[in-house]
Amino acid sequence: RVIITESYSDIKDTMGYYGSSEMPGVHFPLNFVFITKLNNFCEAEEVKNAIKHWMTKLPKDKSANWVLGNHDVPRVAARFGPSLVDAFNMLLMVLPGVAVTYNGEEIGMEDTSISWEQTKDPNGLYVGSRRYTKFSRDPQRTPFQWDTSTSAGFSSNTSTWLPVNDNYLKLNLQSQKLAKESHYHVYKRLVQARRSATLQKGDVDIQVVSKYVLTIFSYVERWSAGVGRSYWQPRITSVAKRVLYLRGDCSHENERMATLFPDCNQAVPSAMISSVYGVTSGAVGYIPVLRTADIILTL
Repeated sequence: RVIITESYSDIKDTMGYYGSSEMPGVHFPLNFVFITKLNNFCEAEEVKNAIKHWMTKLPKDKSANWVLGNHDVPRVAARFGPSLVDAFNMLLMVLPGVAVTYNGEEIGMEDTSISWEQTKDPNGLYVGSRRYTKFSRDPQRTPFQWDTSTSAGFSSNTSTWLPVNDNYLKLNLQSQKLAKESHYHVYKRLVQARRSATLQKGDVDIQVVSKYVLTIFSYVERWSAGVGRSYWQPRITSVAKRVLYLRGDCSHENERMATLFPDCNQAVPSAMISSVYGVTSGAVGYIPVLRTADIILTL
């Protein structure tokens, strides 16, 4: 059993829900920094600052958590763009603590266009037909898209409380399971990666490589008697925020990463470096090359 609180409060009040040793509180209050502090125009530095905003205030020995979306805000695909769904899911899953996923984000579901006649959310109904689209939360609350059958497999009825998105014939779980690469497969590999000791117990080093490239290295630092640190064992390199737009020769990014992480060439076999989304990837030592890559997941 776990106790979680939801509150759009300032950071001090939010952290207060953890309680203290004398008066324990909840296991964790939901962390909305990715919702409140990031948008489609943010840069890598802003992503790093959002992470620091939570981690630097987190009470000792308490679990962090990360929320990308919920039923109150537009979906990740709507807020950041469909091409960045995998990048932000990767960011969510490699950070320390609990990863909270709103249903449908694992397959990249998109907001649904809802007419005034179809609107159910009181927030939208209250302001009337002229302004309802600015306040209604119905677009992100439509049925999960399981397959290509009636009502996307959510119901045997041809109509549902909120309408199914018209894109369900192409965007659905069944199709993504059958595809060679998909949001679902990326998410599944990330879930598997979270079972590693490195992600569960390792340290995290977050660096801004350039304006739109953020690296997150999760590693286990091992020590040998009389020798000191023997090597790092990084497992995940998450490249987030607009890395999908990188094209051409990005060798300067690799040089920057090599400077930031000089010990990484002692780590994971290059055969374990693989691309998440079917794009070309390579390695300089064991550092991802971004010349033609979109997102790189190292497992």
